[in-house]
Amino acid sequence: YVDPVFGQTVRRLTTDHVHDDIYARNMWWNADGTRFLHRSTNGTAFADFWDVIDVATGTVTHKGLPNGGAISAGDGGFDPVDGNALYYFASDGIHKITLNPGGTWSDAVYFTPPGGAGLKPLGSTLNWFDASGRYMLVRYGEEPSVHLYDRNNMGAGPYGNPIDGSNYVGSGSYIGITPDGKYLVGYDSRSGVGFGKMGQGVSWSLDHGNRTIAGSPNIFWSVCGDHGSFLSASDGRNYMIVYDCYGQAGLWRVDITNNANGLNESQQQQLPGNQLLIGFTTWSDFGHVSTMATGDWAFVATEDGGDTFNSGSADGSGNIGAWHAFRQEIVAINVVSGQIQRLAHHRSRSINDGTYYSQPRLSASWRGNVVGFASNFGQAGGGSPVVDIYAIPFGASGGVTAPPVSTPSTPTPVTQQPQPTAPLKAPSLGGVEGEGAQVTVRWQRNSTSESGFAIERSPVSLEGFVPVGTTGPGATAFTDTGIAAGTIYCYRARAFDGAAFSDYSGVACGSAESSVSLAVSLSRHTVKPGDAGQVSLTATNPGPAVDMELYFAIVVPFALSTTLGCPAGDGVYFLADDFATVLTPCLITAPASSLKPLSLHKMFGSGMSPTTDPAFFSFTWPSWAPDGTYVFIVFAAPTGTYDAGFDVGAITVLGSDWLTSSH
Repeated sequence: YVDPVFGQTVRRLTTDHVHDDIYARNMWWNADGTRFLHRSTNGTAFADFWDVIDVATGTVTHKGLPNGGAISAGDGGFDPVDGNALYYFASDGIHKITLNPGGTWSDAVYFTPPGGAGLKPLGSTLNWFDASGRYMLVRYGEEPSVHLYDRNNMGAGPYGNPIDGSNYVGSGSYIGITPDGKYLVGYDSRSGVGFGKMGQGVSWSLDHGNRTIAGSPNIFWSVCGDHGSFLSASDGRNYMIVYDCYGQAGLWRVDITNNANGLNESQQQQLPGNQLLIGFTTWSDFGHVSTMATGDWAFVATEDGGDTFNSGSADGSGNIGAWHAFRQEIVAINVVSGQIQRLAHHRSRSINDGTYYSQPRLSASWRGNVVGFASNFGQAGGGSPVVDIYAIPFGASGGVTAPPVSTPSTPTPVTQQPQPTAPLKAPSLGGVEGEGAQVTVRWQRNSTSESGFAIERSPVSLEGFVPVGTTGPGATAFTDTGIAAGTIYCYRARAFDGAAFSDYSGVACGSAESSVSLAVSLSRHTVKPGDAGQVSLTATNPGPAVDMELYFAIVVPFALSTTLGCPAGDGVYFLADDFATVLTPCLITAPASSLKPLSLHKMFGSGMSPTTDPAFFSFTWPSWAPDGTYVFIVFAAPTGTYDAGFDVGAITVLGSDWLTSSH
């Protein structure tokens, strides 16, 4: 249905009213957000299984999968990279299920704890894989029981300094790993701990070079309970999205590297990077939180316990009383930019009457393209809540800026990463070459004083990048190993010298199966009206000859796309072979007639070395173009794609670069 207030589409995924374990972590969704893992009875009275549900249609594709309920069904879940793989805990170790067509699957032991030790739960709250899938957190045996493994080198065994989990999982909370794989995080919920005596958030830094976990935890927040979620943001910081339960009802982003040990509420608020995201008008608007693993968006479900069926904020007929902003809503927040997008009313009522499963616990998918939540949808259920799971498709480019919220104390402004120094210039990407289970990213150096290059990766996206490696000075290539077959990855790079960074390069995308790579480079990254610029295109094909369709697009800023009728604020200009401009509301819903390729048959010859067209597209910046960021994209698809009706899933290789305009 379409939410009548906010206009978002909401899909009901489950219909059996079985109480799901859905919570903050992303592992309830497969890598691309097309599947949901539902705890089910599989049509029997007492049995306990998993069903896999197709998010787009709501149909069950695989039934009766084992879920590890004897140890912790709430800790199993999907792999962050392989969309067909999921895991559950069993008496003989972690099992891996591989989903096959036709509703079938295979089941095999993936990890066996050493010495015959038994697996233990991790708290059913956070991911135990990082977003790249390389690092795996496991708990087994006697304390210290929490161990970290590098899945690229399982034979080396666990990292040094395992963690005693009794203060975290054992006290009713959790432990997990940040999306960028740089920290382990948890919550110490022992009675009487922390400033507010409600526990404290903790983090452990990871030394991957020496394969060790920090010997003791860092305490970063202690002014509320453990409801929260963790996010590796584009500003280079790792945040917990969590509440303040004292001075003002509000949701905060909190830098997990700060030392908050012994500090009071005001002192903790003013630590570097900490910032109020939403100030609520009542204390009853607190709720559950989730975050995407590859971007800057957090999600919160507000939970007004006074909205009961026959009392409190409702009258005797069950009619809801006075409304206020954010009450009983699913809300998306960009924790870096401050944008807020109110998605829907979750419609779950009487959440504080002892029926835990009526609480609208929510979970975002790994990439943030789906947000799911539990709701009784206004159905009392006679003491047994009629709860199902609902899902909202989410586009991370939308949102509206929230008005400022007054606060009794003024947090210190966020300290951003060091700005690039003059000598450091962004490298120019030369493309992505695939071979086997790895891809190689190549670039041209544009500085001579760098101490190295930092490379970041994102699955088929122009945002949500996570670090994957660095090089030394003078390097012009980086090889990313262990990637998933058939998956397109996007890369960007920047030079660094100590704490200083250059701007990012453009973006180049490709897969291990595709030998063709495309890279876009702009002659300038800032423009004013009247400035001339050029877009150069570099194509490479070390493999056999490939015939493809070639497309060129410009993504325009929110202000322009809104003016020209794009309600999502994500307008895309597609330029046909005569460079006539055609505006479409957005890439996904664009009619095929507007997606005219530049070339229906662009032949990438066999063994084609990097070939550059320095004036692929030239422009003089128009005065009517509003200020903002413009992304120039070149992408290719198999021949016949246009005739069949263009779909974004057909894109096999892509390159992009950006510029910022100002008057």
